[in-house]
Amino acid sequence: MLEQLRRLRFYGFLTLLILPPALGCLWVLLARFELVPPVPGLLWWFSIVVAPWWLLAAGGFQLFKALLSYLLHRQHAQTERIEGATQQAVSPARLIRDQLIGGGGAVVLAAAVLVPRYTPDGVLLWESSAIERQPVMGTLRQEEGKMMLDYADQRVWTCRYLTINGISTRVHVASRAFPYCTYFIHRYPRS
Repeated sequence: MLEQLRRLRFYGFLTLLILPPALGCLWVLLARFELVPPVPGLLWWFSIVVAPWWLLAAGGFQLFKALLSYLLHRQHAQTERIEGATQQAVSPARLIRDQLIGGGGAVVLAAAVLVPRYTPDGVLLWESSAIERQPVMGTLRQEEGKMMLDYADQRVWTCRYLTINGISTRVHVASRAFPYCTYFIHRYPRS
């Protein structure tokens, strides 16, 4: 009876506290790969902002609870007696396995949404520089009806980055803001 009550409590927790943010995270992942469209509104905002962190917290709690239950099962005196007598490992209760699968799946799904947000999109492979004749910014003017620019020899960096989509090349003129190639790139601005 106690096992049935524990199982009912676990499935209730899974249904009420893990399933809604898991569906939101799944929607975000499918929208990232352009399989379903994102729909503006509060539900989309919940899926983007709240659901991954909520799922990480609820799944982490379930995963911690399952690992703690497994450790207590392994250290229990009766388990050690049975394993010593039969020379076979005593498997943990089915509820512990369900908690481990549910919590682990929730943490992995939340990480699939959160990790790309906070990690760079590419890492520097190699860089090269050359002195090239480039237009000088801020010297655009009109002379005799034509638009003119001043040119000067400047250092130009060619940066090659390894990204998920392959090798990406960026070329920029050295300046105070970008005196060399950055080690990591972000394709989209982070907020």
